[in-house]
Amino acid sequence: MSKNKKGKVISLKQPALSPEKYIKTQARALPLYECLISEEWEDSGIANIIITRKHITGNVTVGIYCVDLYCLGLKDTGYKFNVPFDDYSYQKISVLGLKKCSYALAHNIIYGGIAYAEDYGFKAHRDFAVSQFILEEDDEQVELIDVEFGCEGIPTFMPGPDDDAAKIKQVTATLNRTAGPGNFEIFEDDGEDDFEDDDFDDEYADDDEDFDDEDLVNDFAARLEEEFVKFPRLLKKVDKVYKAVMKVKHLEITPKKSTIGKGYKVSNEYANPKYSAFDNEEQEQEYERLDKMFAGVEDFEAIIEDIKKAISRFPDKSRFYDLLMSAFSFSGREDERKELIEEMFALFPDHLMARISFSSLLLSDGKVSEAFELFGGCTDLDQLYPERKTFYISEVANFCAAMCLIYTDLHDIASADLYMDTLFKKKLTGLEGGFLVSMAVKGLCAAKMKVISDETGFGL
Repeated sequence: MSKNKKGKVISLKQPALSPEKYIKTQARALPLYECLISEEWEDSGIANIIITRKHITGNVTVGIYCVDLYCLGLKDTGYKFNVPFDDYSYQKISVLGLKKCSYALAHNIIYGGIAYAEDYGFKAHRDFAVSQFILEEDDEQVELIDVEFGCEGIPTFMPGPDDDAAKIKQVTATLNRTAGPGNFEIFEDDGEDDFEDDDFDDEYADDDEDFDDEDLVNDFAARLEEEFVKFPRLLKKVDKVYKAVMKVKHLEITPKKSTIGKGYKVSNEYANPKYSAFDNEEQEQEYERLDKMFAGVEDFEAIIEDIKKAISRFPDKSRFYDLLMSAFSFSGREDERKELIEEMFALFPDHLMARISFSSLLLSDGKVSEAFELFGGCTDLDQLYPERKTFYISEVANFCAAMCLIYTDLHDIASADLYMDTLFKKKLTGLEGGFLVSMAVKGLCAAKMKVISDETGFGL
């Protein structure tokens, strides 16, 4: 009798695809859910874009794109695969400074930025090899939209807080080769924590016998008003002149040691489910239905009424109030948005984002003392919420921005600087900082310019 032969076992179950493989082969078959873009992308030259596709399970896959329209094109990108819809919805709402946009606009900014940068020798971020498949194919099926790249007609590189001297040197060399000397502009940064401007270092060197701090103040202040609208570039320049003014006038800048952000971790994942959880499936389904209505809606009247009905049914769920806040913002109903901020803070006083929104409202009404008292004398998040050891990145960004605004309004520039320094050191000035961070930058910049104006007599 012949020996029994053991046959090879064949599994009928298909192996699961890795996230990267799935995105590359399946993502474009998923329906687009929504597209978000930073509100001030046209003024800042940086567009932070989120593009979402929805799975049949209700989960979403998210593409994240940071486009430098002035020079480098797609400087950063990434993705989050198969994220639970609730997690995505809550994180989206907690990020200030984003607005809905058409897919066509987002597509044109991303691919247009890549093409512009490639003309000057800069390649798209390496992770675009995966995240590009969350986008539609770049073909004639996508509407062509005219987007302006470069700044005032030429490539312009503005180093970020993580761009060191080597990066600046590499970009300069590339632009010298591709654009040619004199056909581009670079705003250099010496990499120090204090704000500097190398253009003026060459003109006013400390070891130059003709150097005079007062010359620096007079010359720079004369040009400052012309540059006022370019806040992303101005912040570091203004601080140098501010310090020079203080030196010329023999005024003290009290140094303060910062402990901000050292008592907790900053996470890319939302770490406090208290205000995101639902009590039952009915609440969750209603929220998902309303959130889905948001995608692509132009007339917000109907959805506002539906959200109000949901709030009357579930008055203790803050996420429905978050949706109504967004609807009021998108529809321009500012008075109702302000009333809702007050109502949310009354209902959810321990909710960090409700507290921050209310403090911003108080500041806009000139009630700086009340805004300061809102945080109970706490100067950092681990004091405000001692039970928490981790905070979501946008929570930290918006808290620091709010505190910077408060101390700026209190004329305590040294303390405001501590929060601004934290925003830069922890790299919170991009997507997660949003509109409130922009307000803090502009507010601090304006406050220092006022000091320059008051002390020098220049009417800025």
